[in-house]
Amino acid sequence: LREIEALQRERQPYADEDRAIAGVVLTIGHDGALRVEKGLVRPEDIPAAVVPSENSADAGDAPSPVRPNVTPPTSSTPVPTSDPAATLRKANGISASLADDLRATRQHILRAHLAADFEVAFDAMLYALCEQALGRSYNNEALDISIRPFQAQNREVLHSDTVAQKMLEALEQGLATDWITLEKPENFRAMSALPIAAKQALFAWATGLAVKPQLSSDNRPSPIIEEIGARLDVDVAACWRPTAQNYWGRVNKGHAVATARKLIGDDYAEDRNRERKGDIAAAMERAFAETAGETEGFDAATVVRTTRWLPDGMVFAGAAEAVADMAGEAPETEEGDVSAEDSLSDAESDEPSSLPAFLSEDAA
Repeated sequence: LREIEALQRERQPYADEDRAIAGVVLTIGHDGALRVEKGLVRPEDIPAAVVPSENSADAGDAPSPVRPNVTPPTSSTPVPTSDPAATLRKANGISASLADDLRATRQHILRAHLAADFEVAFDAMLYALCEQALGRSYNNEALDISIRPFQAQNREVLHSDTVAQKMLEALEQGLATDWITLEKPENFRAMSALPIAAKQALFAWATGLAVKPQLSSDNRPSPIIEEIGARLDVDVAACWRPTAQNYWGRVNKGHAVATARKLIGDDYAEDRNRERKGDIAAAMERAFAETAGETEGFDAATVVRTTRWLPDGMVFAGAAEAVADMAGEAPETEEGDVSAEDSLSDAESDEPSSLPAFLSEDAA
């Protein structure tokens, strides 16, 4: 009888000690059936491997019972590498969620400009097609040519009543889309019969939807996206200004004070440093708004700096050079000279508009 019991114990897949640490995972499959994953152990309960010592072997001790081999959990996710850009942003008090919102805002602005320019859209899409069809792609393409539109998580807040959104709404209203509701292949024939200008508008619109979000300060950003923005001469500062809600209220006090000191002056920065964060955010919103020359009493050079300033990574190359030229050529004025508003207007009038003609007045 004892021999039979011993044989039964040997045939058991798990010993009592193993059962004490073992668990299962219950799931419901796509077919609605209950699925049971057995023989699982929490990482903290995995027993340490027993290494037999020479003394126990020499002493002729009875062999210890065989324990199941527990494999520690592994992940297919690659080990995260150091991201210098993220580290720098964190030091400036810019959270990952704020960086995501800045990427989404920049992508929205770029998309609006790209949807209005067929030539750049055609080159961008042709490049993306050839890169996948003729070259080697390593998942760092500028465009997702499967056209999966990027959707920011809080797009209702980020894009509401913005210049880019007004641009896109105006462009969308002009698209020839009646053919889409027809049956196949009648819809294809109807689309093929559209005037070339209507086809170009549709092509540019679809290409704009494929643009991926990024900041130029990201770790390994796509140079193609930066080149597209430079060719379009996208003026991000004309389309977005940092407010208490979208920026200043979400960064740390040190970053706001340091930015104020660099662009406005020590006295202004010290005043902000003595305020609470909410008051600092409101003051910085006024100082960096398009109306700063009227509301804050800054001189012309300061107005140019604050009304054109953008967080690191938001500017496209072409617009960055224009901002540098404007800041370098801004005249020093004294009381009684040309107003800051007039000086800023003159400085901006020398720059080509980055907005379509039908929105140039609204953007101003």
